[in-house]
Amino acid sequence: MKNFMNNILHFFEPLPPIQPGIYTAQNLPQNLAIQKAFLRVEPDGTGTLILNAAMVLHLNQVAVDMAYGLIQGFPDKETINRIVQKYRVSRTIAEKDFKEFLEKLTTFTLRTDLDPEEFFEIGRETPYETSHLTAPYRIDCALTYRLSQNSNVSYTPDQRVKKELSTAEWKSIINKIWQAGIPHIIFTGGEPTLREDLVELIQFTEEIGMVCGLISDGLKLADENYLNQIIQAGLDHILITLDTNNELSWNAIQLVASKDIFTAIHLTLDAKDRQYLRELIQRLAESQINGVSLSIRDPLDVETLAAARDLCAMKGLRLIWDLPVPYSRFNPITLDMVNDQVVDGAGKAWVYVEPDADVLPAQGVNVILGNLLADDWKMIWLNCQNYVQQATSITN
Repeated sequence: MKNFMNNILHFFEPLPPIQPGIYTAQNLPQNLAIQKAFLRVEPDGTGTLILNAAMVLHLNQVAVDMAYGLIQGFPDKETINRIVQKYRVSRTIAEKDFKEFLEKLTTFTLRTDLDPEEFFEIGRETPYETSHLTAPYRIDCALTYRLSQNSNVSYTPDQRVKKELSTAEWKSIINKIWQAGIPHIIFTGGEPTLREDLVELIQFTEEIGMVCGLISDGLKLADENYLNQIIQAGLDHILITLDTNNELSWNAIQLVASKDIFTAIHLTLDAKDRQYLRELIQRLAESQINGVSLSIRDPLDVETLAAARDLCAMKGLRLIWDLPVPYSRFNPITLDMVNDQVVDGAGKAWVYVEPDADVLPAQGVNVILGNLLADDWKMIWLNCQNYVQQATSITN
């Protein structure tokens, strides 16, 4: 009787929170098709889950507990018991929620056309509001500020940075940020496909387990052999900055969109584009792309931006609001003015690395927070937090 009562009392004791940190596992139950899983738990109980080095899931506290159970190899019954005990819900609800969680994980692992970042029953803006992040969610690495032939040189700050890192130096940086718990890397520029080691760097991120994206003018991607190389190396998503007057750019979009990889397009608009917007958005929709990123040359031209946004919505094109573009004065941050869901994640949810390894809060925010070759990550992250606090106090 005494043991029975002790068991009852133990059941009603609150479970300790999952300790913040990084948890990994391989070859989860076969029905989930998950070969690699990486879970980063934040101090507030929320977390980030990477599946097969291909997708980042932002999780609420309950989903973190479910993912933690999978990674630790707990039987389903034990994970459900923990949910019942920790959150004081009925077993029926816990079983239903856990079943839905597993079904969503299966969907995420089997489909290649999904956004590389998904949010599991959590607002898209919620992860970026927390003050308890242990590291950014993403790092944007400008491999070079060189541009493709005939590109407008005013679009890149090549006078800021004359040096480019070697392949070995970039690999050391990628290792450093992975060890810090940053799950998502994007190669940008300038034009990153001008780097002969791009395929090798993408393959390196795949081997260690990161989710990897590419932002490019797309011209080299019109070469199907090269495109297949970077996809087979482990690339997870592509954003192409579209030159609407260049048919080679359109050809690249058609080719990339035909592959099993998430594909988005960036458009920089001005007032003269208004008369062509409907035809332009229609052509993009027919290309079967997965999303569109928008910005405007004139910060005051919100009418053009709003018109493009509305047309994208009519055609079912998803708006991508938080990716940079190859270094330009026309950053998508302008979309903030017409999209209430946009949250500024500079220096917090993401950081930007220049071709010489200097770390900035974001593209175009020329505040050096450290250098990833020369400085310890903890010092850089502390500088990021100080920057965010100062920026917030100025805003308020």
